[in-house]
Amino acid sequence: MATNFDTQHWAATNGQCVLLRECSLVSASWNGIGIVRGIEHDHLLSLMNKKNLQIYRILVDFGDEKLASVLPRLLKRCSTA
Repeated sequence: MATNFDTQHWAATNGQCVLLRECSLVSASWNGIGIVRGIEHDHLLSLMNKKNLQIYRILVDFGDEKLASVLPRLLKRCSTA
């Protein structure tokens, strides 16, 4: 079944270094470099979308002792931390 990160498979790779694309509606602590720590299925968004996609969120550690749950399309790759 298709997912929302099929074209961004790198985003689901543990240890991948990522940055958040420009977005004003996020926590200030998410502005730095993050490390991918896992993925989680978003059951609600999977049910709501009209494209029969399974929607996943990427779990990112931005160093603030909490994992951020981010849609893959909001992430971009960065060079090694």
